[in-house]
Amino acid sequence: MKTNLKKFLAIALVAAMSAGSFASCGGETTSEPSSSEPASTETSVVAESGSEEGTETASDGSTPFVYATDAFSQKFNPFIYTTVYDGEVSAVCVETVGDYTRNGSVIMEGLGEGTTEEYNGTEYNYQTLSNITVDQAEDSTTYTIQLREGVLFADGEEMNVDDLIFSMYVLLDPSYTGTNTFASNEITGLDAYLSGEATSVEGIQRVDDYTMTLTTDGYSVTTIYDIIGVPVAPVHWYGDASLYDYENDSFGFAFGDLSAVEGNLEPMGTGPYVFDRYENRVVYLDANENYWKGAPKIQQMQFKETSESDKAAAISTGTADFTSPSGSIATLTEISSYNDNGETVGNVATTVSYDNNGYGYVGMNASTMNVAGDPASDASKNLRKGFGTLFAVYRDICCDSYYGDAAKVIQYPISDASWGAPKETDDGFSNAYSVDVGGNPIYTSGMTDEEKFDAALTASIGYFQAAGYTWDEASGKFTAAPEGAQMAYEVIIPADGGEDHPAYLLCEYVRSALESIGLTLTINNPSDSNQMWTTIDARTHNMYTAAFSFGGSPDPDCYDRYYSGEIESGNNNNAISDPTLDELLVNGRISADQSYRRAVYREALDIVRDWAVEVPYYQRQNIYVYSTERVNMDTVTPDITTFWDWQHDLEKLEMN
Repeated sequence: MKTNLKKFLAIALVAAMSAGSFASCGGETTSEPSSSEPASTETSVVAESGSEEGTETASDGSTPFVYATDAFSQKFNPFIYTTVYDGEVSAVCVETVGDYTRNGSVIMEGLGEGTTEEYNGTEYNYQTLSNITVDQAEDSTTYTIQLREGVLFADGEEMNVDDLIFSMYVLLDPSYTGTNTFASNEITGLDAYLSGEATSVEGIQRVDDYTMTLTTDGYSVTTIYDIIGVPVAPVHWYGDASLYDYENDSFGFAFGDLSAVEGNLEPMGTGPYVFDRYENRVVYLDANENYWKGAPKIQQMQFKETSESDKAAAISTGTADFTSPSGSIATLTEISSYNDNGETVGNVATTVSYDNNGYGYVGMNASTMNVAGDPASDASKNLRKGFGTLFAVYRDICCDSYYGDAAKVIQYPISDASWGAPKETDDGFSNAYSVDVGGNPIYTSGMTDEEKFDAALTASIGYFQAAGYTWDEASGKFTAAPEGAQMAYEVIIPADGGEDHPAYLLCEYVRSALESIGLTLTINNPSDSNQMWTTIDARTHNMYTAAFSFGGSPDPDCYDRYYSGEIESGNNNNAISDPTLDELLVNGRISADQSYRRAVYREALDIVRDWAVEVPYYQRQNIYVYSTERVNMDTVTPDITTFWDWQHDLEKLEMN
């Protein structure tokens, strides 16, 4: 069973989330937004009448914590939300089975003394709703999940294992319409259940009131990420308690009919806050007095829909206490202007940055960019490397001009946030497309930018010649393409017809360089970025610029993106098909040894670079901005990372 990757076009779906939001091993390929996106709302934060400094007073007279966020789809249900913004509301109300540490490790022991792990020189202790143990046999793997006892839902009902079993059956039901990928696992007996041959899933077994087991056929390293991402949702709230009878294979709803479960859009669970209402583009939340970690210090929270251009200003004017704007030179400059010291951390605003769990890249379709119809040939690879060499050399200047300190250039097609990402200190680490067709370094130390550009152009000429292009020495230009190749190719930029995009200048540089040697790069910048995905889905594209997100998972698994069998499914956008790579991707999924897997994925990434179907471009920094004046910064969860976000330790957060 496989679930296709979802293509979300808002920056929000690239943002890293908690385990309950994007805990799957997969990710999303997105058209990377401009600094002004998402533009899905024209709403801006305004001061409420009768409020002090623009912050609305809570109904009990206390000061609420106000979050300036983006427009909601109003699907706050933990099973079916599709945007990050709805997911954040759900996450503060409905917790999942497990979580990650700041390092991105799965917390296997969340009960009792919990798990203690060092990060950035500090020992941190982690507590969750469960302990999870793994028993890997020859042909099957059993996960034992023990839930915390005595935990109450926000309405006072006690949580037990039946709520978890109910949640799993919701995610496995054939009528499920959400994006959670729990059903993509090879759960024992799932096929029989879905086909009607069985009335329950053999691999899901209730042990006692707080313990259950999940058994899968074989072993996959990605299963644990899906398990910890299952929401522990109360059957009495989302389902029909009268229809839950485990012994008689009834799980809280009628098989094949999730209309009632998915129709309940209000979140309720064991989280620190309780959903009150959505009104006038504001979500109102109250403290959960039953929260198992202790009642939150702040009695009310408000999530306000806010236009991207107004987010940072909302901190300065007092209409918001926290926001998460898109990182760019303009945004960081604006934030700095509010502080007396001219920095991003000061008396008015405090900025916290962390790696986005994704990366920007330029993709190339091997099925349309090849010689003689053989995408795997050396000639075809050299054709694509000719383009890759030029795209690579202009990355630094373009990334810096667009993002400044809010992004950095990367060398491998993987997020630096992942433990599988190659490091500069690793043996054999090299910059992407930095050698010529003979394997010699293109650049030397001390080269100016212009000297690098010239050297890259010379190297690209060598690659095109090796691909079979006809070079005219007199004119200094190519005059003919080899069989199956072209003199002109297209790159699609999803900038909605404008120039405000991190890859716009990059493509212009490459277009100009290619023009000087007789080749044409047509830049297609459709007014509707969805047109790019229509072209990609039809597999008629040449090149495109986008970003890939690993969601909330730290795992480097890239099976969906590069396995040859995923070409037809629509996941392998660039038609890479290499038997050695296929074997590596399979091996990377069947071992729990992280050091072994890291070596496997390093080899896989080297093959992807050799095929030249992706030019890794940049790693963005996501930013959070707090009001230094109104939020007690000493109570904000310390050492925020990609996998440990602002929503952690909310019960400890205090206002000044």
